[in-house]
Amino acid sequence: MLVSKAIGITPVPSLLRVYAKVEPLTIAELNEFVIISEPQVIEFVCTGMVTDIKLEKGWCYVSCSRCTKKLQRTVSSLRDLQ
Repeated sequence: MLVSKAIGITPVPSLLRVYAKVEPLTIAELNEFVIISEPQVIEFVCTGMVTDIKLEKGWCYVSCSRCTKKLQRTVSSLRDLQ
């Protein structure tokens, strides 16, 4: 299935659209792609569904010590998303 996204230029029918292939991936497959791929700037939409919550294991994420927002992992560090 293909989806399209306008690229911000005055549209001339469908010629000025960017098309992307939609592929279902597991979290493991997405993590592997992020780890082994060359760094690049891309936009993507990730839709997910919570199927189970394991209360006995707890849950956490790495956050900024000042604002407590989640930190984004980069190639060599973690950065605040502000």
